[in-house]
Amino acid sequence: MLPRIMPYRQTILPLFIAVALLFTSTPWSGTSTAFAAPVQQATTIYVVQRGDTLTRIASRFNTTVAILMQLNNLPNSRINVGQRLRVPAGDSGDAAPIRVRFPAGGSAVTLTGSVTFPQQACYILGAQANQVMTIAINSPGNQANFLVRAADASVNGGVPLKRLENESRNFSQTLPVNGDYIICVATPAGTVRYTLDISIPPVAAGCASPNQAIRGVDWAAVLLAETAVTHDSSSGDHYITVIASTTGTSGIPALDQLVYGDFDGDCREEAAIPLFSGGTAGNIGFIVYRYATPRPTLIAWGDGYKVGLSVASNRLVVSNALYNGWEPNCCPSGRSYATYRLNGNMLVRIALRSEGFVEMQVETVRHFYDLLKARNFAEAYPLLSNAYQAANPFATWQAGYDNTVDFDFTVAPGPSGSNRVLVTITATERTGGGGTRVRHYNGAWDLLWDGTRPGWVLNRGRFTVAP
Repeated sequence: MLPRIMPYRQTILPLFIAVALLFTSTPWSGTSTAFAAPVQQATTIYVVQRGDTLTRIASRFNTTVAILMQLNNLPNSRINVGQRLRVPAGDSGDAAPIRVRFPAGGSAVTLTGSVTFPQQACYILGAQANQVMTIAINSPGNQANFLVRAADASVNGGVPLKRLENESRNFSQTLPVNGDYIICVATPAGTVRYTLDISIPPVAAGCASPNQAIRGVDWAAVLLAETAVTHDSSSGDHYITVIASTTGTSGIPALDQLVYGDFDGDCREEAAIPLFSGGTAGNIGFIVYRYATPRPTLIAWGDGYKVGLSVASNRLVVSNALYNGWEPNCCPSGRSYATYRLNGNMLVRIALRSEGFVEMQVETVRHFYDLLKARNFAEAYPLLSNAYQAANPFATWQAGYDNTVDFDFTVAPGPSGSNRVLVTITATERTGGGGTRVRHYNGAWDLLWDGTRPGWVLNRGRFTVAP
């Protein structure tokens, strides 16, 4: 249950001061296909050294600033030299990660377990360089997240391949070295059940040095002669539309952003070309060519918005801007990254992840309070996390504002890496005698990235009444 400061009908602006972190998990059932259960890591004491910050300490111990603050009951991110902090023990503690092995002939496994704050549940498994590791986690209210790092602390400069502070619940990346990799699951409070899906398929066939003949193509000439597209002019630029596209894939070929890679593993590179809208939408699609003589063949295409193309381990990565619907065109809340391989002449998506832009956290909270000022509760409520909504049904939540006449607010970013936004509120409230009073609130919201909406959501609010 969500602890409340006082019943909703007995307080003013209760959602400004409600604490929305501690939830009771729903009943859980399921059987792990893993060969061992995770081990809960212990904590240890770290003495703050000169030059330390909570961000640096969190990175060193593979945790987050928010967890360190909660673990040590810190009112803010300020720490002092010589101060003793509780930190996750990691591999230096008594508990070691549990070895995970795939079923015979398989390359994927599903793990189920539970983790209790501030401990971490850790697994270890071996893999080879250039394999693509894909991980997804599910838990009630999205309260569990995970980090990924190489067991060799020198890999990637000691920085995890995915941190707990990365709010995406999905991970897909080409592994840099042969050896063991560690996955640790954590939650910011209480105990939570989770399901962890891990896939590490064999390295795709290919060549260390694929044929790069396609890089010598005169693309301007090829596109002008292309019969698989229609040709138009937009402000003097060559504008094409793919005839076979059912969605009208079109745009100005952005040859300065062209990328190459052996997308199908046949030892010969293909080329992918973004298609520019000619306006503020940026790139709105892309086309893919396979090498052939006397000229390359157009074989695949796709659409998007503010599209970016890149290549990772000879796979095509297509990124798109992500909007929740309220943001200006200039400023999406995040970005998605879809990884594709070519199967014949078809692009097959093999991985998808998303990430939120930190700078949009403040704007999300600002938009939330702008909606509340306008008493547009129906649009403000979806900006709260699933866990918060589960603990605060819409009707009860809205009723918490019945005594609010009006309010003003300011928002500011919290400590770096904390996903926290600081808020001050000056509210005019009705009193029981029919009059009004002015009260001041200071506090903060912790935000989560929710790639399904997509956007940042307000997950936990902590507020106090200013004297």
